[in-house]
Amino acid sequence: TLDTAIAGCSWVIRSGRADARNRAIAFTNRGLWRRDQGDRAGALADTNEAIRLNPAHASAFNNRGNLRRDQGDLAGALADFNEAIRLNPADADAFYNRGLLRGDQGDRAGALADYTETIRLDPAYALAFTNRGNLRLAQGDRAGALADYTQAKGRGRPTRETPQALAVLDEQMDVLHAMLHGLDYSDF
Repeated sequence: TLDTAIAGCSWVIRSGRADARNRAIAFTNRGLWRRDQGDRAGALADTNEAIRLNPAHASAFNNRGNLRRDQGDLAGALADFNEAIRLNPADADAFYNRGLLRGDQGDRAGALADYTETIRLDPAYALAFTNRGNLRLAQGDRAGALADYTQAKGRGRPTRETPQALAVLDEQMDVLHAMLHGLDYSDF
């Protein structure tokens, strides 16, 4: 359970047996689980402590970016996603999360670039295909959207946002049906 996981991380933090790097990992994990429990303040405090203990911990910056975005601190979220990417340019999650933020801010070109990089780094990232497809559809690129939706089908690694992706696909079914009629999709 989450309570057990949080207790385990708390034990590692309090034990005095872990070095700064491992305490940072424990704070990062406890922060994730606190977020899942709805304790955003506790999650942010843990993530800040993880970053203090290990300023090179890219995942902690990515997680704090998500927390800041949730709280409406978009500038802080963007700074954290940028730092996560600077520290680990192969982190598909950081690019994906920055793409979400850029999309929320109306920066379609930036979001499209971030989703494309996410897919380059992790070709099984179904949500990146779905979100890039949504952007392409909004820009009138029906063929590109269909290609992305087709690529997203059957792909993906487990994520807590999978139901969201499925809901988006369900909403787009009418559009997809319309796209299939009269569109030469032989190249797909």
